[in-house]
Amino acid sequence: MKLIIRYQKKGPLRFVSHLDTERLWRRVVRRALLPVAISAGFSPKEKIEMGYPLPVGVESEGEDLILEMLDPLPIPGVAERLTAALPEGIPLVSALPYLEKGSLFHRTSGLSYRVEGLSQDKIVTLAVENGRSPKLWEYLSREFNLPPEEVKLLKVTRIGIQYKDYG
Repeated sequence: MKLIIRYQKKGPLRFVSHLDTERLWRRVVRRALLPVAISAGFSPKEKIEMGYPLPVGVESEGEDLILEMLDPLPIPGVAERLTAALPEGIPLVSALPYLEKGSLFHRTSGLSYRVEGLSQDKIVTLAVENGRSPKLWEYLSREFNLPPEEVKLLKVTRIGIQYKDYG
């Protein structure tokens, strides 16, 4: 059984990198005592598939990951255990069965961001093709004609992830 977990990334934890966020989730799953599948090989790890990376310094209203469970558990119980084990700044939004085909990363087709700190808040959507999107900070610098050091002062929040449907 696979679960798709949606969580937020707020406050100082927006400065935690993608790989460190993955390590954080491995610790959370162990603390929550969830029966998560383990990979084979020399260095077995919990089977957790992270979604499209969030740039360092960007908050998020909804990031996704997939947990592969060994035993089916009631979803409210999983959500309760995860919530108890999560640090402040990473609130759980939802836990649902994952029924889609394909990985989250390869299914990602677009990323939407809210940019605050300009004369007017803006919504920016970046297309993702073949697993690649424009580098956010460089794109914002070009789009708003700002030097890179000023772009880093903007408050940027990922507000949406669009996925392809493989049917």
